Amino acid sequence: MTVASHAPLPMLHLITKRLTQSPCSQEAKKFVKPDGRLLTNRENRDFFATYNLEPDNGAARRLTTGPALQNASKAYNATIAFSPRHLIHPHDLRFFDPRGHPLAAARRDKYRRKTLEEPLWIMLTGAGASSVVRTLTQRRLKCAIYRSLEDLGFRNGVGNGKEIRGTLWITIHDPVKASKLSPWPFGEAVAKALASRCAQPLR
Repeated sequence: MTVASHAPLPMLHLITKRLTQSPCSQEAKKFVKPDGRLLTNRENRDFFATYNLEPDNGAARRLTTGPALQNASKAYNATIAFSPRHLIHPHDLRFFDPRGHPLAAARRDKYRRKTLEEPLWIMLTGAGASSVVRTLTQRRLKCAIYRSLEDLGFRNGVGNGKEIRGTLWITIHDPVKASKLSPWPFGEAVAKALASRCAQPLR
C-alpha cells in the first residue's frame, strides 16, 4: 500500500505559546495561527509527545545568569534562551503540514535520531546581514560554545555524571557586529551558564 492510498489523518490543534524568537517559513504560516496554535495531524502530534518535542521556539526562556552572561549578551547583541525540551526549528514546521508532506517521515526520523543521540541542541538565528555573514558568525559562535563546554567536561552536553538536555536558542540581532568580535568570550560565558543552571543528573 502506498502512502498516497492512506486516508488523511484528522487535523488537530497543537497548542503552543507563541512564535516570538524566529518566524516560521511562509509555507508553515498557513497552518500556524496568530495565537501560536500549530495545526497538525494526529501522527505528528503523537510524534511530538513521544519524543518530548516542542514546535514553539517561543517556549524557550531567557537565560540571564550572572554578569558574565549579561555582558556577553549585550556585547554581541544577542538574546539567549533555553528550553529543557527539544525545539522544532521554525523552518522545519512546514514538514508537519496537517494535510501531510512528502518529506514528513524523513524529517520525523531525523528528529527522532537527533533526540536520541544529542542531548543538547544549539540553534542560532540572525537577521540584518548577508546570508554569508550570518552563517559564518553563527557557525563560529556555536563552535565556541561547544568547545567551551568540552573544556568544562561536557562533551555534547554530557559529562561529570550530568547532562544538559534541551535546546539553547540564540538570536544574534547584529551579525555584522558579532562577526568582528572573538567568539570565545561569548562561548565561554554561555557554556558556564549552561553548566551552572541547566545541567541535571544523568538519566
